[in-house]
Amino acid sequence: MRTVPLRRTLAAAVVALAVAGQTGARATSEPAAAAAPSTAPSTAPSTAPTGVTETHRVTLVTGDVAELEVRSDGTERARLIQGSGYHAFVSAGDAYLVPAEAQPLLGTDRLDLALFNVSDLVEQGYDDGLPLILSYRSTPGSATRSAAKAPAGSERRAVLDSINAIAVDTRQNEADRFWDTVAGA
Repeated sequence: MRTVPLRRTLAAAVVALAVAGQTGARATSEPAAAAAPSTAPSTAPSTAPTGVTETHRVTLVTGDVAELEVRSDGTERARLIQGSGYHAFVSAGDAYLVPAEAQPLLGTDRLDLALFNVSDLVEQGYDDGLPLILSYRSTPGSATRSAAKAPAGSERRAVLDSINAIAVDTRQNEADRFWDTVAGA
C-alpha cells in the first residue's frame, strides 16, 4: 500500500442522517475520538489476479463488505464482496466504493463521501467498525442532544453540544443494522 502522510483524518467521517425519533442532519467531516485502528491485511484465501500484492477487507457504514486490492505497481482497486450494486472509482490514487443504496444520500448533503474511500479506511485501520459523528438539526420539541441515544448498531461515545452532534462507534457485525436505522429514517 502507498505510504502517505496522514493528510486527512477519517477518524470520524460524519454521517448526518435522520435517526428514528430524532431530527435530520447535514454532513461534514469532523474528527472524533477513535478506537485503536487495526491495519492487519486480510488472511482470506487468495483468489486475487496476478500482480495483486495486498488484499484488505473493510465493512462499510452500510454493512456491505469491500475488498481493496493493492497491485504491485501501487495502483488500488476496490470491489464489493458482500452486498449488491455499487459504483467503484479511483480519485487521486484512492479507491472508492459506493453501494447503490448510499448513492442518493451523497447528493443531498446527508452523507460524507469519505465514508466510502476504501483506501483511507484501510490505511487508517477501520476494518472493524467506524467512529462517526452524527449531527442533528434542532427543531421545536425535538429531544436534546444530551438525551439523544445512539442509533441501533452503534454505541454513543460523547455529546458534542458545540456542533449539535453526538459521537458514536459503529460495530462491524451490526453495520447493516446501523445503516437501516439511520438511512431508513
